[in-house]
Amino acid sequence: MGKRVLGLLAVLGLLAWVMAQRVGSAAPPIAAGGEWFNTAPTSLEALRGQVVLLNFWTFGCYNCDNSLPTLRDYYAKYKERGLEIVGVHTPEFDYEKDAAKLRAAIAQKGITWPVVQDNAYRTWRAYGNRYWPAFYLIDKQGTVRYVHAGEISGRYPKGIAALEAQLEKLLAE
Repeated sequence: MGKRVLGLLAVLGLLAWVMAQRVGSAAPPIAAGGEWFNTAPTSLEALRGQVVLLNFWTFGCYNCDNSLPTLRDYYAKYKERGLEIVGVHTPEFDYEKDAAKLRAAIAQKGITWPVVQDNAYRTWRAYGNRYWPAFYLIDKQGTVRYVHAGEISGRYPKGIAALEAQLEKLLAE
């Protein structure tokens, strides 16, 4: 194997290890102070008893946009069974910090689930997150049970299948 391939495998292994460190741990709270959209301010504590899919995203992210059809599908399919999606909008660039631009993007993209603005990266840092998009699946007791970094779309169907299998499992518990 070439040095580049070995380097890539090492990075991917490190990525998997970093993301797995959160699995099995209590989900950190959503940091207070960010503006909420599509709902009154809420908390993971208030959502206990539901399965929560915490989605770190930003409205200027191509891969985040590509994941929206899958999220819309999950929300339509599983909301009545106890799923709540919470979008944690953590801006990559300064223009994404503007609440009016975020509000317009939420409307334009057809996002109907709760979204909290995390301009100060407090929730992002609490999760040790490093990726747009990233998905943290939290069980009914508030424990992180599955983490996926990267786009979930028809371009990457294995990501959809793995996340949905975990989602189904948690909803059945």
